Amino acid sequence: PQPAAASNTPPESEQYRIQSASVRTEAEAEAEWKRVADRNPDLLSRMTFSSQRFDAQNGSTYYRVQGGPLVDKILANLLCAQLTSRKVPCIVISP
Repeated sequence: PQPAAASNTPPESEQYRIQSASVRTEAEAEAEWKRVADRNPDLLSRMTFSSQRFDAQNGSTYYRVQGGPLVDKILANLLCAQLTSRKVPCIVISP
């Protein structure tokens, strides 16, 4: 049998993501991702949505609206620059 080809793609836990918003509920996070992705399919159609819970020091809970994975920081920065030029807030999330 042939050995499996080695992948140059790092595991998802070691890849970058982008974040476009922070909202109060998981449902709002999903709705916000869908809204942004539907308006920017050329940039986001290959991204996978994820939400990350964040408990603020004041006791409030937020859900970060994120997409990814992106294999390197250069691609993540480029994607954020393109989204920002379309008036979509965006920050790069490091692995």
